[in-house]
Amino acid sequence: MRETCFCGRSGAVEGREPVYVGDGEWALVCHACGHLDGLGCLTPAARREILVEAIRRHAARRPTGVVRHLPGALASRRGG
Repeated sequence: MRETCFCGRSGAVEGREPVYVGDGEWALVCHACGHLDGLGCLTPAARREILVEAIRRHAARRPTGVVRHLPGALASRRGG
């Protein structure tokens, strides 16, 4: 699945970095501008599929497989 960020970066959604934002929530972060996308417009099944692929790709690029944890990041961007 391809997408374009607000900053103009385009590419595979799954190519963005997965981050755990706490409370069971995951998001993908744009490498160019840092925008977090919780993929809220997708069904839970589609969101899970994309996140699993993003985590797989991220682990392939980083041998340590470390995923960042940004607690409350999505809530602060939503204003709540």
